Amino acid sequence: MWKGFLGYQPLFLMDLVLLSQVIIIPLLFLAIYFAKKGNYKLHSRLLLVLTLLLLIAVISFELEIRHYGGLPAIAKMVGKEKNTQTLIFRINFFIHLLLSGLVAPLWLYILYGGKKHFTFSNPTPNEYGKTHRFLGKIAFIGALLVGFTGAFNYYLAFIW
Repeated sequence: MWKGFLGYQPLFLMDLVLLSQVIIIPLLFLAIYFAKKGNYKLHSRLLLVLTLLLLIAVISFELEIRHYGGLPAIAKMVGKEKNTQTLIFRINFFIHLLLSGLVAPLWLYILYGGKKHFTFSNPTPNEYGKTHRFLGKIAFIGALLVGFTGAFNYYLAFIW
């Protein structure tokens, strides 16, 4: 098992994903800032890069967790099994999975809609913009909640 680097004994990719949230959340704000300032090209490219990085990180993270038998099994390996058996952990974990399952397809749908309705080389506002903006706000709030519940899962499972 390749241990993490934050000092709490989970897997390396768990620490990496947790740390990446510190970088990704400000970059999401930056992407929104670009759109508000009319720099749609930077907005679209930054979100495309973030999507690809998140996709690689999440797939790697999930494969590693599955390889070791799931989060409770990993917590057991590091002597924190009881932490994953608490009601608060189970509720938060359920909420995290539910939000992840809703936000990921929404994010991809927004990217698809952006590609379909805006040109990638020179995106400009059009009638689809209101829908894109509305869905983007929902996905942004959802992404924040996924990040928060994921960090809280980490805290509950390995620090608490």
